[in-house]
Amino acid sequence: MPAVAAGALARGVDSPSLRELAGLNRRSDTAEICELYRAALAESGIEVPGEPEAVRWVLRGLAEGLVAGGAAVAEVVREVPCGEVWMTRPEYEFAHLAYYREELDDGPRYERDLLEAARALLGEAGFGQHLPTAGGAAQRKHGRGRGRGKEFAMAQRHEIRSTDEHENHPGETLVTTEHDVISNWARERGAEPATVPGTERDGRPGVLRLDFPGYGGQQLKHLDWDEWFRTFDERGLRFIYQEHLKDGKPSNFFRLENPNE
Repeated sequence: MPAVAAGALARGVDSPSLRELAGLNRRSDTAEICELYRAALAESGIEVPGEPEAVRWVLRGLAEGLVAGGAAVAEVVREVPCGEVWMTRPEYEFAHLAYYREELDDGPRYERDLLEAARALLGEAGFGQHLPTAGGAAQRKHGRGRGRGKEFAMAQRHEIRSTDEHENHPGETLVTTEHDVISNWARERGAEPATVPGTERDGRPGVLRLDFPGYGGQQLKHLDWDEWFRTFDERGLRFIYQEHLKDGKPSNFFRLENPNE
């Protein structure tokens, strides 16, 4: 983050907190870095994005780096956020190709398909039309050093403990481990519990997913909720999600997280 702040200063962005942040080093206290980062954004009139929006910018940063030639296919595959249900079809296509490279890899053909999906994502109307051209470097930082900032990130989430609790405002990042909350959220969106074929472990389900209508269900294997939640609990997972986007529209964003990793 200090390096990103220094780069912003070099490009003409300036504020007192940004200067202070640029003067820190990688060994500086994580809480101090986060506090200065937020202060610098506020001084510049930039709203801090919620976690779902930030993850979507990561995906677009990777696509931009690939299209611009500043990122190799292997780097995109390594850094793409996983465990997400993307909000648009182009997001899903690009993330799916990157995440399942081992199953889909067909040499030059695979690379052409990934590049085509990246271009489709960047050409999508609406969200992402004004992606900063920084070679994706800042966005790719999301995938590194996750342990250092995890406690800070988790503290920003609103924990839901029953089906009677809901978001305080549209766009809020929520977290729960309650089975009824998760299954109700999924059913309201027509989603079915599922897993990714070929990722099984000792005969048990592998990567857990929710199959939303129109989002590649032919590539998923459906489970019953009992088996899905048994695997969810055994792995100590948490369900990160949104109820609504900031504009009030229903959100399909979710991801599964192990807080100990």
